[in-house]
Amino acid sequence: ARNIIKEFNPDVVVGTGGYVSYPVVLAAGIMQFKTVIHEQNALPGLANRALGKRADRIMLTFPEAAAYFPEDKTTVTGLPVRPEILTATRREAASFFALKEDRFTLVVFGGSRGAQRINRAVEGLVEQLSANGIQLIWITGEQHYATIQESIVSRGNIDNVRIYPYLFNMELALAMADLAVCRAGAATLSELAVRGVPAILVPYPYAAENHQEKNARYLEKKGAALVIIDEFLDQQTLAAKINELLNNKFRLLRMGQIMKNEGRPRALEDILDIIEEVVESKKEIDSP
Repeated sequence: ARNIIKEFNPDVVVGTGGYVSYPVVLAAGIMQFKTVIHEQNALPGLANRALGKRADRIMLTFPEAAAYFPEDKTTVTGLPVRPEILTATRREAASFFALKEDRFTLVVFGGSRGAQRINRAVEGLVEQLSANGIQLIWITGEQHYATIQESIVSRGNIDNVRIYPYLFNMELALAMADLAVCRAGAATLSELAVRGVPAILVPYPYAAENHQEKNARYLEKKGAALVIIDEFLDQQTLAAKINELLNNKFRLLRMGQIMKNEGRPRALEDILDIIEEVVESKKEIDSP
């Protein structure tokens, strides 16, 4: 890391956590280069917790993480999302999915590889959702797609169900979503927040230090989401949570408003501003 930094001669070194970032940011600090770290999760990882003592500035996605870092150099910026997430419209989403624009739509996904426990719970609810006139956009993951697609098609309940192994146009699914059922990774939650999509969150149980549950609990405490622990998720539990929200439209609307309040659509600009401030401070020190 020292050799790479010496050769590259950066104006600033930015770390985003994880074991790879630790030696690079640490070496940069020892060599008197300016360093900035960004922590995505509500519970900071070990690398960023250690680097926070040395970094010139610390940027956060969740305010709860601030307790782990020096207050005078820590800023909550949020996590950047793709511009398309912000600009996609419900009308174009309804056209893309061939669904009704004014119909309540549930979006289910479990990350790029899917989530078997979420899929199993949802598979048993398809008839109930259909009977209630709810549209379903379901991203199963490649591994589970064929089995689920065959199962649903065999039942004949597919008019209001759209099933995908993976969706490159995730911005359209979020634009269509009235409620999401998903994991609680920082990127996912940032996208839900800027769109104001309320959620039933099922944290990935094997995330480092269980940080996904910490992310989810932050939004639950705020009133923007409900949380189901993975080992307790089944068809009945998920159905109860969905019905709880469907039967209280005011609460669902309020959850969406709170979620949107947590969104930080200017995250990228704020992060770049802080990096620029750090670079400018270095120039001032270096100038005669």
